[in-house]
Parts: sequence; structure tokens; C-alpha cells
Amino acid sequence: MANTKQSSGAKYRRLSFFQLLKIFWQGRKLRPHEKWSKEKILEYQEKGLRKLRDFAYSNSPFYKKFHQGHENSPLNELPILTKKQLMQSWDEIVTDRSLHLKDEENFLDNLKGLGLFQGKYFAWATGGTTGVKGIFILSQKEWFKFFFTAVRSGAAQNISLHFGQKPRMALDWHSLVLNITN
Repeated sequence: MANTKQSSGAKYRRLSFFQLLKIFWQGRKLRPHEKWSKEKILEYQEKGLRKLRDFAYSNSPFYKKFHQGHENSPLNELPILTKKQLMQSWDEIVTDRSLHLKDEENFLDNLKGLGLFQGKYFAWATGGTTGVKGIFILSQKEWFKFFFTAVRSGAAQNISLHFGQKPRMALDWHSLVLNITN
């Protein structure tokens, strides 16, 4: 369980020892992937992309329309989604139909520290320096995967976290539906 504290009337949580262990366990599970051949990595990526697309088209009304006619197109042929479009269509993009942008904005406005939106999503916002503030969510499982991917990416950039070996990466983000550019 995460530690919960009160601060100015808002609850926030710290990562528990168990949550940190989950992050490092994810790394241990992914370590064998670093020895995969190029062909195995490509196969893994293709399967993950297929799962992602199927999930998006089944659960996001926006993506069903936005990618209509492009369901099997290579990624470089997909229409570009800007942050402005993302924020204008946020409620139709998210795949959990109980989520609404106005509710998340209210949650973030009152958040102190790290908290879970609706008790199950990590939420954050960009500063809006490009002229459009971005608001994002990840499930706890996605957040742990995201966090560990960032750690592994740092290692790939010569920030060694496992004794000087650079990791090789293949990601499967089948339940995270975002394709964003500014």
C-alpha cells in the first residue's frame, strides 16, 4: 500500500516499497529481451502494435474514426494527432469511458504530491509552454511500465544501471492509446 498523507485538504500518496519492487521486478522480467535477435524484436513489436490498434479501435470512438481506412497502414502513414486535437477530443480518445477531462482537470487542480485519479490512474499535466496544456493518465500497470522504460532508456543513453550493459528494448503498449506530436 502507498502511504497516504493530508496536505491542504488533498490526499496524496508516496510510492510504497512494494510498488518500487514491482518496478524493479519488471526490469528483471525484461532482462532476457535484451538478448533477442532483431527478428524476434520486430515480431514482438508487430504483435504489440496489433494489440494496441485492436484495443484502440474497440475502446476509443476517436481512434475508430481518426484511423478509418488506415487500420493496417504503417505508422508513418497514419494521420498526425496534435496536442491541440488530443485535448479537444480527450473524452473520446480515452479508452475508459468513465473518464472525463473536466474531472481530471479538477483532480489535478487540487492535487498535492502524487495521487491516483479515481483511485487507479496516475495523472499529470504539461506546463502548456507550447500554447496547449496537455493532460495525461496512465493505469498503475502502464505507469510502472512507463517508469521502468524511462529507466532503461537512461541506461541506453549510457546512464548505466546494470553494470555497463546497454539494454535492447522492445515495447508492448497494447493498452496505452496515444500518438502525439506538437
